[in-house]
Amino acid sequence: MILANLAKPTQVVKSGMTLREALDICVKCDVPGVPFVDDAGEIIGRICIRETLRKTCIPSYVVDAAHVLGDDIHEVNIPELHAVDLLSQPVDHFILATVITVTSQSPVIKGLAILEQLQSDYLFLVDDGDYKGVVTHMGIAQRLLEAVAGDDVI
Repeated sequence: MILANLAKPTQVVKSGMTLREALDICVKCDVPGVPFVDDAGEIIGRICIRETLRKTCIPSYVVDAAHVLGDDIHEVNIPELHAVDLLSQPVDHFILATVITVTSQSPVIKGLAILEQLQSDYLFLVDDGDYKGVVTHMGIAQRLLEAVAGDDVI
């Protein structure tokens, strides 16, 4: 099985878009991140939901104490006004420079190995500079289930 059959096509994020627009693309496509491209359309970064929420919505002391937190810590919740301000910010402030790519002819085992090595949940499928989509662990698991249900050769 090659990764070409597993990529979810998505839009890309560009400079000047808001964080709301970027997260909307991720949510609508059900992917944890999408590419950030320059004016020439070259992928130069990525927006990652997990990293964005980690950096903007949860104080590090709360993460450090997660194992002892109860359900009655409502005073630490994300204020709605903060969310409105956060989502209106330019996406440029939230871009990660690390870009993880493979080609559509890469075998699934290579994709999985890269995901594990880089401790990521997704990577981008790119052929000769042409972005094809996002490959996720969930997409790979879904394809495995479909293959077994249909008695396909994996």
